Amino acid sequence: MKRGILSIAAVVLILSSFFMYTSCKKDSTNNPPAVPSENAFVMDFSDFSIAKKATGNVNFPAALQTVVFWQSVMNGVIAIPVAAFKEAAKHEAIYVENNTWEWTYTLTYGIYSLTSKLTGTLANDSAEWKMYITLTGGNTPVDNFLWFYGKSALNGTGGYWILNESPSNPEPVLRADWTKGNNNTFNLKYTYVKTGQAATGNSIEFGKTSDNGAFNAYYIIRQAGVTNPVVQIEWNTTTKSGHIMSYTYFQDNLWHCWDATKNDAVCN
Repeated sequence: MKRGILSIAAVVLILSSFFMYTSCKKDSTNNPPAVPSENAFVMDFSDFSIAKKATGNVNFPAALQTVVFWQSVMNGVIAIPVAAFKEAAKHEAIYVENNTWEWTYTLTYGIYSLTSKLTGTLANDSAEWKMYITLTGGNTPVDNFLWFYGKSALNGTGGYWILNESPSNPEPVLRADWTKGNNNTFNLKYTYVKTGQAATGNSIEFGKTSDNGAFNAYYIIRQAGVTNPVVQIEWNTTTKSGHIMSYTYFQDNLWHCWDATKNDAVCN
């Protein structure tokens, strides 16, 4: 009798453990980490396209010139990762194992068929991310290349990304740090981290503020080893008027303004 009671107890213990395990596993598979929003990865340069340059003026063209390098980075080495990331949040995650979920999807990118595999792993109060990309259909196929990785807070307040340059040169080229506040405020900072380059350590920070004044967006551009910003730009995302401060361009520490038509204007 005693032996039977022990056996029943053992069975109950085993069953309890089994149900606890399956319950926990089910809960895990239903709660993937949220993919960070697009503005946590993709910097907006739309208000400073070359096509919007004002002829015969100085201030807006000076602001435009300062972001051209970063636009070239955006349109060059990180264009494929950006295309892959923009698509991620449109798809559902599948639970894999060990608190890890996977988003897998395919899209067309130029002449390529681009297959992305984004993994998100829960680690305490953060999520660890990895984006693997496969390209087929072109002259230089890519097989499951780890193009970028990073970490984000589970409450969505911030994180970072490290982007590798390319499959032929799988070394970090760009670090992106981001924070998100209330009322749709955020900032995103790109730092050029490729070793041995003249631009190594240079950075650009883009942000939107809750300021109700004339300007609600900004760029801050810094040069490695220089304490003060090389360029500061502020503008209004609705009217498109703004101003720039840069000793490099103007040999002073004053704001230089432009109006909604991109023409030079007197600063108030």
